[in-house]
Amino acid sequence: MRLNSNERRERLVRILMLRGRAPIGQLAQELEVSERTVMRDIDILSTSRPIFSLPGKGGGVFLIDTYSIYPHALQESEASLLKKIISEAEESSICSLNTAEIKILKDILAFYSAKRNLKGKRK
Repeated sequence: MRLNSNERRERLVRILMLRGRAPIGQLAQELEVSERTVMRDIDILSTSRPIFSLPGKGGGVFLIDTYSIYPHALQESEASLLKKIISEAEESSICSLNTAEIKILKDILAFYSAKRNLKGKRK
């Protein structure tokens, strides 16, 4: 699924929020663009978000740990429903979701579940 530039940049930010760090080559492969395009996206994003890159071994693209574009966590019932949708989409041959869309749902579930777990630990 080819994304437009704004969707691609948002996807890049979501990936970094989930993983913390990612090599430019890996981001380029996942986003189905060149490494140069990823670097241009990082330059554009860095004007409005705390994103940066470091060269060399152990480097990559980073997002400041405390940054979040999604301030809320999923409720348990919402997470359960999303898990059910993902499971049925993976098992059904008549599902209209493609592999990339299922991966996006999994990323959303992982991110919001992590936020819910962190929120619970702060109480």
